Amino acid sequence: MIVDELPLKNADVNAFYRRLKLSLERGSATAYRHYAERRSYDELLQLVRRVVQVLQPHRRRRVLVYSGKEPAAYGAIYGILLSGNVWVPMAPDQAEGRNRDILEQTEAALLFTGEPLPEALAAAAAERGVQVVPFDSLPPADSAGDFDLPDFQPDDEAYVMFTSGSAGRPAGVPITHANYTNFILAVLDILPFKDNEVFADYHDFTFDISIFNLFCCPLMGDVSCRPSAWGTRCSLYASSRNTASPCGRQRRRSSPASPRRRRTSRFRPPSASPCCAGNL
Repeated sequence: MIVDELPLKNADVNAFYRRLKLSLERGSATAYRHYAERRSYDELLQLVRRVVQVLQPHRRRRVLVYSGKEPAAYGAIYGILLSGNVWVPMAPDQAEGRNRDILEQTEAALLFTGEPLPEALAAAAAERGVQVVPFDSLPPADSAGDFDLPDFQPDDEAYVMFTSGSAGRPAGVPITHANYTNFILAVLDILPFKDNEVFADYHDFTFDISIFNLFCCPLMGDVSCRPSAWGTRCSLYASSRNTASPCGRQRRRSSPASPRRRRTSRFRPPSASPCCAGNL
């Protein structure tokens, strides 16, 4: 798909981030669910504020997130972007050499992590002066207040995705604010999401389609449901079949059409949309 073929829904990336920040202010409504674990939007927003506090001295710097899909990782990603910095995902379950290559190429200012770094990765971070910030060492919630959004430029980097590296060293692909926000707005315009739907977030953060759930879910005020019992590496484009989810419901994965085709008839929740529909 050629990006230029998509109509620009909103060239004002500052308006997009204002909307995203406002979307996180939903109080006690459920934002994240993983079996019995639930986190509210208020808890998610507190995590975002704590991350933004750590990043106050930085603007437009690349920031690594070495984590699986835990609540703090979502808070870190939103906090990095809302503070005007650049998110770079790393996955603990991927090869250590790949993660070291990513760290060496990014010239990152910080690395947020949800678990201890492997020895070689920790050494590489120390050698390059990358500040390592474990999630459990974030500032206390009562010290992290509201924050002002910076001025976002459409052509500035928002995040960097790295290729698999199967043909050599992984290469970073910078994605600008305009690149991905227009995609998200186009998706929200095409797909008939409704309030209180549950997004089964089974994509690795290092897979670019993960931004579908990362942004469509909060912008619609819905719930991110992290699956684990039935795997985290299934493709969004898997063939249709009924699958048990940690939401406690049966969900159906379907093959969505390309946004260019606008085949909206295929997205009829709850049976054919990429989420579990219904109130929690």
